[in-house]
Amino acid sequence: MKIRRRRNLRAVGIAAAIVLLLAGLNLVVDPYDLRAADAFLKLPLRSRQSIPKNEYLHKAYALAYQRPETVYFGNSRVSIGLPADNDLWKSKTYNCGLIAAQPEEMLAYLRHALLVGSVKRVVLGFDAVNFLGPHRELPMFDASVLLSPANARMRPAISSPAFFSVEAVSDSMKTLLRQIGTNVVTYREGVYDEDAMRAEINNDSEGVSQQILEVARRELRQLAVLDPRSDGIRVECAREMAALCREHGVEVIVVFLPNHHTFDELLDAEGLRERVQNVQDQVGAAFEDAHLPFLAVHDFSRDQ
Repeated sequence: MKIRRRRNLRAVGIAAAIVLLLAGLNLVVDPYDLRAADAFLKLPLRSRQSIPKNEYLHKAYALAYQRPETVYFGNSRVSIGLPADNDLWKSKTYNCGLIAAQPEEMLAYLRHALLVGSVKRVVLGFDAVNFLGPHRELPMFDASVLLSPANARMRPAISSPAFFSVEAVSDSMKTLLRQIGTNVVTYREGVYDEDAMRAEINNDSEGVSQQILEVARRELRQLAVLDPRSDGIRVECAREMAALCREHGVEVIVVFLPNHHTFDELLDAEGLRERVQNVQDQVGAAFEDAHLPFLAVHDFSRDQ
């Protein structure tokens, strides 16, 4: 009996040691950039998992842990195209661009960031076409992890398998390997890619570009048949963002993201250019009418 008890205790001790070791690896490497300057290893931001699995979850906790003063919001074009690891704003900056984010997700994360505290300035990157049509439910969006008037407390990070899991350990190892060379590790999975195009690029960027354009053409055709009178309904999200920023005394920089000329040609072909421009004007007016402490609007959507 004593021998069996001793073996059981040894097994439990070994299991606990392994769990603590793996948890310690995640804590030290910080593969999802949760703690930024407070991380034990000051690894370059771009050597980490650039578009991590469970990005919506990680960035919700990163906002709470880092409490940045300047935050970027938008979709993956903001996440990739507007790097926050610079000294432009002379303040702690965080990029909360999210894959496939629509105005509704941007609003939810903006509210969360303002409730966390410390935010003094926001950069909002908009694709005006995302205001057209109905909102699409995203499987990775979970409002329960965000702070809101109805949800005053976040779940402990350790309760999520995304932080305390074999997957997180794997991403920690990949992050360490990327210190050797950026081409050592590739991420064929983990990106929100419902059309499975990114996983099959195989250096054929032209072919993938054509696939992306075909997907865009199908989506624009679906929007083109909708009643134009409904185009401005989701602009209410922009008005709510503006009201929140006014309430918290936050400076706002609105950026209308650039379109490639081929995408503009698709808008023209489907008769959507004017409708998109009308919605964009409404979004801009929503912020201009909010009497914010500071507002700058930059339109890069034309002639790119």
